[in-house]
Amino acid sequence: MDVKDLWNVLSPLCERKPLYELQGKNIAIDLSGWVVDSQTIVDNAVQPRMYLRLSYKQCISRTLWER
Repeated sequence: MDVKDLWNVLSPLCERKPLYELQGKNIAIDLSGWVVDSQTIVDNAVQPRMYLRLSYKQCISRTLWER
């Protein structure tokens, strides 16, 4: 289920933190949207389990590379 304009509501409350501040803490990331989007790829035979690769890439790019 999608909440309309959720990011617009939450963005003023967002706080960027360096990754080292999260050391020793558990982080949960909801990948369901990315998994569903990536499963719509027509030619799944070319890249088996592409949803895993795309989800991993999204998580890494949003945590490690955005500073």
